[in-house]
Amino acid sequence: MRSPTNVFIGPRVNLPCYARVNGLRSHLELIRPELLAQGYEEVQYDRTKISYRRFLKQVRKLQANQFLLDYHLPHDLLVFPPGTCLLKLPSFISHGLLIQDKASCIPTEILLSNPDADVIDACAAPGNKTLQLIPMLSSKATLFAIDRDPSRFRRLCDHLKTSGVCRLTISGPAVPNFEYTKMAAGIGAKQPQVVALCADFLSLDPQDPKFCRVESILLDPSCSGSGLSMRQPDGSFPPSSSTNISSQTAVSSDFVGEESSRRLKRLANLQAQLLRHALSFPSVNRVVYSTCSVHSEVSIIPSVHTLRM
Repeated sequence: MRSPTNVFIGPRVNLPCYARVNGLRSHLELIRPELLAQGYEEVQYDRTKISYRRFLKQVRKLQANQFLLDYHLPHDLLVFPPGTCLLKLPSFISHGLLIQDKASCIPTEILLSNPDADVIDACAAPGNKTLQLIPMLSSKATLFAIDRDPSRFRRLCDHLKTSGVCRLTISGPAVPNFEYTKMAAGIGAKQPQVVALCADFLSLDPQDPKFCRVESILLDPSCSGSGLSMRQPDGSFPPSSSTNISSQTAVSSDFVGEESSRRLKRLANLQAQLLRHALSFPSVNRVVYSTCSVHSEVSIIPSVHTLRM
């Protein structure tokens, strides 16, 4: 077994690195031998015989050439030791693996109740959650991927096209209208229709007939980003100070530069509006709201205020 090259870069960080199997390009039983061929070793454990606390101890003991399957999402989430250079993995380069933290995977896992019903990903860019949703839906469903920012929307569309989406319609001022269908070998026939819209979610009309079958909405809006680990996908720290707001935090440009408390208040108001709007779609029976903020103003309070109405 040969050792992986260029595995660790710079100082080690405390949190593990995660990579999710992209079900549109690969599956776990293909990724595992690819990693073994690259010199990695899978740490095996019996989930029925160990607690989550013991699992975390195993994660902390991972060496540079090791990985294991996540305790809660063992079907498609891989855990690597802190500092692992995921960008250099061949499976990442081929889009078989996507860099996606565990916290980002959980909202999608709990969203769906009916694989045949339509879904809205209300703040979809850069698209990892959208890609995670697609294999969970049947060919009868339509998945609306919405983002209002033109630059983020272009990134979303590029990500969808290169990561294996076969039935894709793009509509919006950010990019030319585009429709792509790939039915070769029956691949596209198994996927839902994906409709990418460059639009403000608040501008969508819940009574529009095209949304009449929407039963689930994923709402992961812009927030303070304070809950994100300040690290790059390769495991190293970003070049800027952790006290500065950077593109790593995915904070909407509308709020950058404002005094902190005022910005948090504006974010909270926006998120409460988004929640109320999501709940106004007539057929919706499940809305999953998630943020990456540690501030209660933009994590707990908007949902509490919405539920009180």
